[in-house]
Amino acid sequence: TANRIACWDGNQWNALGSGISGIARSMLSLGGQLIAGGDFVQAGGMNMSRVAAWDGQSWSALGAGFNSPVYSLVERNGVLFASGSFTQSGLATVNRLARWGGANWFSVANDIASTIENICVFNGDLIIGGSALHIPTVDGVPVSGVAKWDGDVWSRLGDGFNDYVLDIGKYRGDIVVTGKFQLPDPKSGTSRVARLTPTGWEPLGDGLSSTGSAITSFEDDLIVGGSFQNSGTLPVNRIARYDGESWNSIGS
Repeated sequence: TANRIACWDGNQWNALGSGISGIARSMLSLGGQLIAGGDFVQAGGMNMSRVAAWDGQSWSALGAGFNSPVYSLVERNGVLFASGSFTQSGLATVNRLARWGGANWFSVANDIASTIENICVFNGDLIIGGSALHIPTVDGVPVSGVAKWDGDVWSRLGDGFNDYVLDIGKYRGDIVVTGKFQLPDPKSGTSRVARLTPTGWEPLGDGLSSTGSAITSFEDDLIVGGSFQNSGTLPVNRIARYDGESWNSIGS
């Protein structure tokens, strides 16, 4: 039995202790440990609120954890960051974005008003994405759902968006995002996937017909998965590959 989390050794899946009590939404390897974040409140049968570390033998807590789910984990300059819908770690206020200090979690921004769906590190900066409506500003800076932190100050990326940014990635040296947003597109009038250029956010090809939920690079192509059915008139059935010029289906 592998409760909600498992390790593949090349031949078979193996349990990580007695597992976790709820969904794991994000994982990363840091300092020889696997860090998991999500909806769970126990790991290895012990109370661990939404974030925990696996050292190969047992689970351990990372401070007081959080009062609500973790959606994304990332490492920046050897430091662990977590984002999600949480507002507290123990008695400390950590509005939706927190930095691990080795014993406790610390706030990174003061006025993030809604869930941060995803975080990413790009050229040393921390990039966050979420709802344009509910995250209009970060520490007083207008951001419209997507922002950059250089370790000291927050800044806007392009003109932001008109709806949710659900995932952030990197593609051929640029930041790329996907979600529910739309951008002006003379071909299709839709987007839901965009690339940041020196002049702002630009749609990629004919965009996607509905929400993009996950984005990554693979063999110099960009892969997006979500609830969309088409790119322009091309059927792509919820997963598509962008080759730098146009979108293509992956299998059927």
